[in-house]
Amino acid sequence: MHIHVNTASEHLRDFAERLPELFDREGEVLHAGRNTIKAFEAEGERLVVKRFKRPNLLRAVIYTFFRRSKARRSYEHAVRLRALGVDSPEPVAWSEYRRNGLITETYFVSRRSDFTPLTAATERFPTSDSLPVLAAFARFTVRLHEKGICHEDFNQTNILWRHDEATGRYDFQLIDINRMKFLRRPLRP
Repeated sequence: MHIHVNTASEHLRDFAERLPELFDREGEVLHAGRNTIKAFEAEGERLVVKRFKRPNLLRAVIYTFFRRSKARRSYEHAVRLRALGVDSPEPVAWSEYRRNGLITETYFVSRRSDFTPLTAATERFPTSDSLPVLAAFARFTVRLHEKGICHEDFNQTNILWRHDEATGRYDFQLIDINRMKFLRRPLRP
């Protein structure tokens, strides 16, 4: 087992360490597909845990010896995005479990966001009241590229949003961030 817990979330270490035994028995399923995403409450905090699909033998060798696991990349990308001023749910932990020396299971834990998936907003598009959110989304996308951030799975299911009534501002968060590139030289307008 290899586990990394954010220093700000050290009180959640026990939860992160027990994920292999908790994951199948507890939590609310948010998505069940190739990967499984569940919501949990631990230590009074709302968390989301993504268990990545078990890699086949070739990918297990690659993730064990040559490339960081998807869970680890998700965590590290969240840290980097937040350092660049781009919102993503706060990363809590990542863990890897091995069998016969090869990675078999990986988990990424983050705080649960109260933002809404962009898919919920696009169901009502296009309407005259949707133009402000579309304009704000376009500005957000430009800002990502200016910072050299290339989300390689940039679609409406991997973008969360909310409208701040007090300021009138639209805010966005990126999720499903294990496949990203950060360019050395950000793009300039």
